[in-house]
Amino acid sequence: MSEWELIVDREVCLGSGLCVGATKGVFELVDNRSRPTASQCSPDEAVMLAATSCPAGAIRIVEASVGRTIFPDEEG
Repeated sequence: MSEWELIVDREVCLGSGLCVGATKGVFELVDNRSRPTASQCSPDEAVMLAATSCPAGAIRIVEASVGRTIFPDEEG
């Protein structure tokens, strides 16, 4: 699987910091809102946990090489 692109909707983010706590250096809080520390990362279970645990549903994971959304599941 190719690298993951991480997208955080900062308008939706609540700034809870769960994503920061679930990962090591992948997300950071800036102005009380999360953002990825890099545009892409290797596939990682902790990153998926951060996305699925986000109370606001603000994190999207995209398979970078093909642009396919991995999370959330677009099919419902």
